Amino acid sequence: MLELTRWAILAVLWVLVPLRADALPLSDFESTLDGWVVLGQPGSVTRVSGKGQARRGQGALAYRYEVREGAVQVLLSPLQGASLVGAQSLTLSVKVSELTTVLLSLEEQGGGRWTVPAVVVPGAWNDLKIPLSALVLARGADDPVDPNGRLDLERVRQISVLDAAAMLVARSERMARMFSVPLGERQMLLDDIGFSKEAAGAATQPGAGDASSVRRIDRLAQAGFGGMALGINDLRRASTSGADQVVMTYPKGPGLVMTWMQPVSPGTFRSGDTVRLTLGASMATELVFKAEQANGDKFETRLNVAASESPQTLSVTLADLERSDDSGSRRSQARPEEINQIVLMDAGGWFASKGVNRLSLWAMSAQGGAAPAANTQARNDEGSATAVPTAQVRTPGWSTWTKRSQPIHSGPYSLVGDPSVIKDGQRYRMYYTCFDPRRKGPAICQATSEHGYDWTDVQVSKPVPGLMIEARPGRWDDAHETPYAMKYRGTYFLYFVGYRDKGGFAKSFPAYLGLATSTDGVHFTREDEPIVKTTPQGYDNDAVFSPSIVPYQGELVMIYTGHCWTNCPKGKGVFLMAATSSDGKNWVKRPAPILDKKALPAEVKDGAAESEIVLGPDGMYYLFMSWLYGNGTHDIGVARSASPFGPWVVNPLPIVKRPAEQKGFDDVGPIAPSVLIEDGKVRMWFHGFSKRKSIEIGYAQAPWPLKLPP
Repeated sequence: MLELTRWAILAVLWVLVPLRADALPLSDFESTLDGWVVLGQPGSVTRVSGKGQARRGQGALAYRYEVREGAVQVLLSPLQGASLVGAQSLTLSVKVSELTTVLLSLEEQGGGRWTVPAVVVPGAWNDLKIPLSALVLARGADDPVDPNGRLDLERVRQISVLDAAAMLVARSERMARMFSVPLGERQMLLDDIGFSKEAAGAATQPGAGDASSVRRIDRLAQAGFGGMALGINDLRRASTSGADQVVMTYPKGPGLVMTWMQPVSPGTFRSGDTVRLTLGASMATELVFKAEQANGDKFETRLNVAASESPQTLSVTLADLERSDDSGSRRSQARPEEINQIVLMDAGGWFASKGVNRLSLWAMSAQGGAAPAANTQARNDEGSATAVPTAQVRTPGWSTWTKRSQPIHSGPYSLVGDPSVIKDGQRYRMYYTCFDPRRKGPAICQATSEHGYDWTDVQVSKPVPGLMIEARPGRWDDAHETPYAMKYRGTYFLYFVGYRDKGGFAKSFPAYLGLATSTDGVHFTREDEPIVKTTPQGYDNDAVFSPSIVPYQGELVMIYTGHCWTNCPKGKGVFLMAATSSDGKNWVKRPAPILDKKALPAEVKDGAAESEIVLGPDGMYYLFMSWLYGNGTHDIGVARSASPFGPWVVNPLPIVKRPAEQKGFDDVGPIAPSVLIEDGKVRMWFHGFSKRKSIEIGYAQAPWPLKLPP
């Protein structure tokens, strides 16, 4: 079950742009928004047309948003990674109302977020053509981990655009005063966002010359200046005696800060390097030169720039940098090969007299370090340069579970969950909770896979890729989620939870169980009325959720989660309940829960929910369930019984759990398992909630037998 409040907060439109087989993706906004949406509030996106609105053609995208504390917004669109193969550059045209830095990001399925900044100036169209080699892996605390450390275009699932100033001020309005960021509404026009097979000029990469070679580090010649600017009123290119430079104009005074940030790829710098900066200033300026590493360590020194706008060359030896006060550790010396960002900050602005400074930067280069050793990574059996990262959980008397540390299915917006996986011939079908763009809420989609790891949404003629069931506004199932699928007597049965969306899970009671059937697993016919309703004053007084079905003594047994929060004489909470049927359509409920909460570990304070029951090859029933700890976190546990009604032997420890380092796609916890037992393995798909508000589907497995002999 994915709570409606989560869906509402992150509600987005999901529309993929049709592409020619030989074309790279392009959004020209001539007739539609091409799938671009705003994630977060407040913010809006519309298509505009008319004279002066578009860079080329008749249409453009108008993105309107606010710069203020608490206003977090990002503009994004889904991508089909396979269509990007062969691309060398990212192209777009941007027109803004205020000078700002635009952060452009590509995010991989099960991989990292690759980002490049571009400074855009107001009043005219900024035509950007950025080499994909300039994108740098984002390594912040909330950024996904990339397993192989490289941009894999075929795995890219999303492109996003973010105003860096708006992101900064959203954390604290104090930042607006410090960096001279105007508050209020802004507009960004975008046109012709696409990819090209033409090179845009190679981004700087680590040099391979000898120790005396000079390697250009800056990307000033790149479209968008190749860096990020904060506290700057004007930024432009100029030429002095035939030498190109970038001139930054900004206010100086007490409490004001100017910052220029230049991302670099780890490995750009070498042990023993000296960094040379050629710059000038209209006012005497003290700069903080800071080298930042991906692990949060920061090292700095001070540079004094004379009041001369003629070129001056200053040198910084990386080995001589001192640890910054805000460094992530107590380590005293920088590791040059791990540096991923250079920062120049006007520190004199805190105490200097008021004025307007013009800081010119001609070049930043490195010299003196030994060339790095060649990279000779081994390749695993799937062709990746690194093995898939995993984590293991061992519990006494039970098999060891191995969980992939990266999600296996995210959708374009990292908002998918409640998987139900079946093996259908030579393929796997996964029915899961997704989005209906018209309702901006949960719906049910389907993806398929050859082996259960990489998933592709089925092709259907509906506005959401893989959408299985249309919404019925005003009916009992105008919103639906949490599917369970099975193939029974030659027919595909798709069970789902339906309710009238009234603005959040707790506001949308009652929630009933519905059924749709199909002869091909793709085109479903829905039963008009619910097949299982709530029971007044029962354990499921408010909602019937998360069904799972097994055969037992010639019948079908359904285990489901009952919710009772109102009118609950038997107690409030969630309960694992059961019902029986002879045809899969007509069900008779059993009156009592199948599992007593007292059988669970004491720390599982809110009980078990969202379970999957499976009949094992040994004739025993295995109950995989979500353990709710009462503090918003959860793990997955298991129990075994000779009967689907219990009594159960409960493994007292979780088998699939949150990452120990408290970072990952499931750092709030894994939940809602779907399980198959095949080929000597117990295979589990589940979804994870993360602290960064994503919802993604993960995978774990264990060897059979699951319960080890004494």
